[in-house]
Amino acid sequence: MGIKSHDVVGRQRFCLQHALDIVQLLQDFAEQSTTKTLDFDTAICAYHSARIILFTARSSDETLGLDNVTSVERARFCQMILDKYFARSTYADPMVGSPRTLI
Repeated sequence: MGIKSHDVVGRQRFCLQHALDIVQLLQDFAEQSTTKTLDFDTAICAYHSARIILFTARSSDETLGLDNVTSVERARFCQMILDKYFARSTYADPMVGSPRTLI
């Protein structure tokens, strides 16, 4: 039987929206905060948001309202957050460079 294609698109849309919401939160934070450190969970969110955004933009027949240029911009922003706050973190090290190779 499997999952119906419209259900797959709905789930992709949900994941994409969640990733975009995280990116917006990170953008708001970057604009308004003066802190120099962030919790490791933030690195995980930035990393997975970049991956979801890029994967959805590249693999979906429907663009789900997000073009490739915007997808790359959002992923680059996530990469910037990873570079800025987690470049010296040994725990986040595997995540810091990964989006760069996907972009």
